[in-house]
Amino acid sequence: MLNKETITNAGRRHDFVLLFDVADGNPNGDPDAGNLPRLDPETMQGLVTDVCLKRKIRDYVDVT
Repeated sequence: MLNKETITNAGRRHDFVLLFDVADGNPNGDPDAGNLPRLDPETMQGLVTDVCLKRKIRDYVDVT
């Protein structure tokens, strides 16, 4: 059983999964392509870089 100290200890590594859905938006534009959405050419699904996700998480944590 996890206690509160284990969960909130910043000295330990914490892994998590972030799932999100965007409709009619551009979550991670490509500056080399005129800020068009990044797309996987095979599946035509949108791509979001790890750097973009880290920035979104840091911005959210700063606000809260």
